[in-house]
Amino acid sequence: MKVIKQSYDILTPIDEKEIRRHLEFREKNDVTSACENTENLMERIVRYMLSNKGETPLKYFNVSVKLICSSDVVREIRQNRSALYQAEPEEYDNDLGCDIFQGITVIQPSFLHENSEWYEMWYESCSAAEQNYFSMIMSGCSPEDARVVLPTSLKTELIVTMTLYQWRYFFRQCDQKTTSKQLFELAAALRRELSERIPVVFE
Repeated sequence: MKVIKQSYDILTPIDEKEIRRHLEFREKNDVTSACENTENLMERIVRYMLSNKGETPLKYFNVSVKLICSSDVVREIRQNRSALYQAEPEEYDNDLGCDIFQGITVIQPSFLHENSEWYEMWYESCSAAEQNYFSMIMSGCSPEDARVVLPTSLKTELIVTMTLYQWRYFFRQCDQKTTSKQLFELAAALRRELSERIPVVFE
C-alpha cells in the first residue's frame, strides 16, 4: 500500500495575455477606454470590472484544476453542482491488469501525524481493507464489486473546471466551520497559488 499526501495541479495556463484576451473580448469598449495606459493593463481591467460591474465579467474565464485527494473529499467537493467534473478514480482492474503486489494508494489525512497512535490505527485499517479487496478478487469477486471494502482515503483524481467567479465562491464556502480539514487545507493551498498568479482576482 502506498501513502501519499493530497495535492493539486493547475491545468489551465494562467497568464496576463490569456486573461486579458478573454476579458477584453467581453468588455472591450468600456474597459479599454477606461485603461488607456498599457502598464499593468490586466490588473486595471479586472479592478475596473469588479468595482463597476461586480463579478459578472469573471464568469467568462474558466480554470481547470486536477485535485488529487481522497474519495470522501471528492464527494464533498462534488456537492457544488455548478462546476464541471471529470473523475479519474484509481484503477484496480484485475482483468488481469493489476499487479496485486503493487497495492492501492491512499491519501494521508493531514490531521494524523506519522508515528502517532491514531495514524497507526488508520494505516492498519487501510491495509486490512486492501488485503480484503485483493482476497475477494482472488476468490472470484469482480473488481467493481470488491471495491465496496476500499477505504474512503482511497486516492482519487478529480478534474474540476470552474469560472473565476465560481472559484471565488468555492473558496468562500471552504471555511473551517463548514468543510472537512482535508478540503479546507487543499482549498487554502490552491487559493494561495491562484492569488500569487492572479492577485487582483483572489487577493
